[in-house]
Amino acid sequence: LIYVAPMLWMIYKKSKSALVWTIVPFLVIHFLIGHKETRFMFPIIGFVPVAAAFFIDGLLSQKGADLFEKVKGWYWFKKLFWIVNVVLLLFISLSPSNEDVKLAETFYSAVKGPSILYYDHSSPIGDGLPYKYYRPPNLDELPIDVVDTVSPITGKQVFVAVGSLELYGQYKTQGKLIFRSYPEWLRYFNINGWIDRTSWWYIIEIEQ
Repeated sequence: LIYVAPMLWMIYKKSKSALVWTIVPFLVIHFLIGHKETRFMFPIIGFVPVAAAFFIDGLLSQKGADLFEKVKGWYWFKKLFWIVNVVLLLFISLSPSNEDVKLAETFYSAVKGPSILYYDHSSPIGDGLPYKYYRPPNLDELPIDVVDTVSPITGKQVFVAVGSLELYGQYKTQGKLIFRSYPEWLRYFNINGWIDRTSWWYIIEIEQ
């Protein structure tokens, strides 16, 4: 919201600004593109602090320079803003930018020796560009459709990595779940089918 509000304010209040005429056509064109990624917005990140500065300056000019000190609601908004941002910054700083790394790290910790991993559509620890740092030694990876049934193997840990609820339901009773990409309640919010386009993994360790 801190990014969006100043931009909207700039478009409304300073419609003749060169900054607005730089950003708006860029956004409109990207709104028309079906495939969207966060990185497409990187070119306008440098303009955000400028827009935010104009926004705050306009707010203080209208409400008074001591707005964040004298008005109770704005005072606590400023406090909450910094607290929330510092906490989230610490959390984000200690989290990998790619969520799949958490999966690979969890799987690496679960493997204790020779093991085999069956997967349904691609390897969860990297297909094409594998996460070699987290790839356990003595690991065999096979598509799940090469076997009729997945069963325990003497002297080896057996894992199943699936991305569908149907396959998860088939194998979850055969072992313990060691990783799930997202909590199940998120499926109730599958607006516009975003979950169908999301990498969603279940990794099960088959019990001996």
